[in-house]
Amino acid sequence: MASGRLAVILEQEYESKGLVSGTISALQKRKREKSDIRNILFGGSGITSLIGKKVFGRGYSATAKGNASSKVKDASSSVSGSLSA
Repeated sequence: MASGRLAVILEQEYESKGLVSGTISALQKRKREKSDIRNILFGGSGITSLIGKKVFGRGYSATAKGNASSKVKDASSSVSGSLSA
């Protein structure tokens, strides 16, 4: 399953970076996900996992819920639109 998660991170990194830098970045992000203490202790789906996530917050995730680059594009287009008006 780890290779599937790494593949998702790689796809996200390849969109914004090149082959080598995207691979290095994805490997670093996956390592950070695996070593985050919140993910280690509360990564499951049981009741203690739910309580732990509620108390300590979610663990590190390399993939954002929304695409960060689209947020930047939306913000820049709204700024440029307000400047031209």
